Amino acid sequence: MAVIRSRSYMRDHPQDHMIDSHVHLDAEQYPDPSGPIKRALDAGVSAMVVPGVGPASNRKVIDLAHRFPGIVFPAIGFHPERFDLTDLDADAVLDMIARERGSICAVGEVGLPWYGEHASDANVEAAAKARLARFARIAVEMDLALILHAPHRANAPGQSDAGRNRRAVAVRRTVRRPDDGACFYQGDGCQHRASQMHDHRGNRHLDNRKRTRNIPIERLGF
Repeated sequence: MAVIRSRSYMRDHPQDHMIDSHVHLDAEQYPDPSGPIKRALDAGVSAMVVPGVGPASNRKVIDLAHRFPGIVFPAIGFHPERFDLTDLDADAVLDMIARERGSICAVGEVGLPWYGEHASDANVEAAAKARLARFARIAVEMDLALILHAPHRANAPGQSDAGRNRRAVAVRRTVRRPDDGACFYQGDGCQHRASQMHDHRGNRHLDNRKRTRNIPIERLGF
């Protein structure tokens, strides 16, 4: 079984550990996540942050953390493109975050909608922005990192959507403290935005380590 090192060890030996900061092991393509987890460990990954995307998903990631202690670190979230979810579901997720504070490492995945037929609807976006502010606020109150949804590089939307991401960061800043952290999921300019926010708690997968190369190690949290 992999050993999770202390922060001081990781600071002094950054070459000895790899962490996958965003993998949806609860998704349908992983009917038996033990296989992908074993392959990751064999490849040198020592820990995985598994964000939830809704009430049922959140319960699954908590269960995975119980099954794989010290390897799977769960986050509780409300995906902005789960258009089937309601404000009542958001309330349930917020309650779960408070209830599970001792067993989770972050709030997320949360954010604003980028894809789907409803993503450009003004009412949908306004509701998503209000929900994001609530999740950002509880992340600060609970002293948790925030995992923000952003577009995939291969399918990045146009300039207007880049403006939407800036608005998401603006919502985050309205409730942050100087030492708060956020993890952007596959967004261009992540390193620049993370530096502006003073603290960056990871980036998506190990092939994106170059984006955090210029961020001081003491500002990285796991």
